Amino acid sequence: MEIIYHFLIIDDHPMIINGYKTIIQSKFPDAVFHEASNIDDAISLSNSVKNIDFLLLDYNIGKPSNDIENGIDLAKYLASKYTSLKTLIITAHEEIAIVYNIHKKVRPNALLIKSDVNAEELLFAIDNTLKGEIYRSNKAQQALISMNQRTILLQEDNIQILMLLDKGYKVQEIPSLIHKSLSSVQRNIVLLKEVFNVSENNGLLREAKKQGFI
Repeated sequence: MEIIYHFLIIDDHPMIINGYKTIIQSKFPDAVFHEASNIDDAISLSNSVKNIDFLLLDYNIGKPSNDIENGIDLAKYLASKYTSLKTLIITAHEEIAIVYNIHKKVRPNALLIKSDVNAEELLFAIDNTLKGEIYRSNKAQQALISMNQRTILLQEDNIQILMLLDKGYKVQEIPSLIHKSLSSVQRNIVLLKEVFNVSENNGLLREAKKQGFI
């Protein structure tokens, strides 16, 4: 008897949802699908659906809702509701820091970059999770390897500092956002400049972007 799997697909593009469904049905014709296009709909659906086996989630999932700001928060929330949930996060982001952030905070069963995804890749990722294996698409794996080569950036504070600087925050504004002292933030920025071999903040951001970290 074939097992019937329940899939929750969360993406704000209906065409993408339909595409994923078509691919999945080619391998799992009896699959049951649940859909959501934003965080509020996903939370509401999770309150009424008792069983979800697979979560396919876009990292960029629209406007925040309460304490859930993005795909990372939503993935963690849904994992707490469905203890056997297999999470596949798909993101258009190829920036090393963002890919690493998803990997570290969610530890999804599969992490895929959208430009890597085709029918074969998606089904392969699902098969791997069914076997209890962790799957990373080619670009996601390369991003994680690049991050591991920059061990100083593995510190979450440094990733947050880079992202906040890129968003336009001033150095003096960052300490309250990451709960660190100003001297600690300044010290981390000096270390980051040494890693990227630059002397100015603008140069730091420029080089971090050039190398795909933000």
